[in-house]
Formats: sequence, structure tokens, C-alpha cells
Amino acid sequence: KGQKEGTPGTVTEFNNEISRLGKAGQWQEALTTLETMQNAGFAPTQVSYNALMSALTKNGQWKQSIDLFNRVFRGGVDGGGKELKPDSFSYAAALSACAKGRKWQKAFSLFDEMEKAGVEANEFTYSSLMTACEKSD
Repeated sequence: KGQKEGTPGTVTEFNNEISRLGKAGQWQEALTTLETMQNAGFAPTQVSYNALMSALTKNGQWKQSIDLFNRVFRGGVDGGGKELKPDSFSYAAALSACAKGRKWQKAFSLFDEMEKAGVEANEFTYSSLMTACEKSD
């Protein structure tokens, strides 16, 4: 498709690249990769945003992670114009960001919202919520 050498060619490849960059401590590059994905005509998915939130949180950018959750999952639409609903991994990423930021009240509020939305908690959401409580001031 006339893409640059090394540029991901599928949504899954972009998601994997965002995740890889986050694990490598390259959160700015992870943000750029999401923009590149959108510019290439690929609509980011829940997985894309979950990976980016995780990348941000792992690298000390917890406020940006929470902002991204709010913008994507509460703002109603992604760059592709379709509504995205948060899944348990979206909430786990947001709860993890709350833990990093020592925002235990926000974590409980998110957990309550998750339950009301009918999203089933899993070991990641519980673990993130417990970590938020442990790190509270």
C-alpha cells in the first residue's frame, strides 16, 4: 500500500507495536504510533487504546492515561467515528493509572462505574484497585 518500510500494516500490528513501545519505555513513540495508525486509515480499537493507556501508566504518564480513558471511552467516539465501550482491560488500565497517581477515590469511582456498566471484574481490575488502595496517602 505504499507504506514505509517497517510501518505496521494491520490493526493488530499497530497494537503490538504500541504495546512493545510501552514496555520499552518509549511512551512518546507509542502516542506517535497511534497517530500514524489513524493517519494510515486504521481506526484504533479498544485494544489500541488499552495498550496506549498501559504504555503511558508504565512510564509515569498516569494523568495522560486517565485523560485518554475519559476522552476515548467517555467522549463517545474514537478517531474512526464509532463509539467504543471500555472493557475490563480498559478499566484495569485506568485503575492502574489511578494507583500510580495515588488516586484511590477515583479508582473506587471507576470500579463502581465499571460494575454499573455491566463490565465484569477480573484479576487485573481487582489487582489494580487493591494497588490503588495500598498506595493511598
